[in-house]
Amino acid sequence: MASRRELPLGIRLHAIRTRLGLNQAEVAKRIGITQAVYGRIERGDSYPRVKTLLALCEVLGLQPDDLLLSAAPSVSRADGFSKEMRQLLAV
Repeated sequence: MASRRELPLGIRLHAIRTRLGLNQAEVAKRIGITQAVYGRIERGDSYPRVKTLLALCEVLGLQPDDLLLSAAPSVSRADGFSKEMRQLLAV
């Protein structure tokens, strides 16, 4: 199984977005970008600007280090996640 640091940002975003029951259009609208741009971020074709990354974190209920660092988020921040998401974040 791949370690968390090997999971691209887009895969992490996709997993969190779907866990929250959101589609790409909803996330894109909430953070002020087009669905096409958000789709490129999730596919790994582009990286978000800092402003966009911070907006993503706000919408998805994350801290930037939850998406960017190889260490798993603290237990307190992961408590609201599903069992599968906690396992994904722990690897």
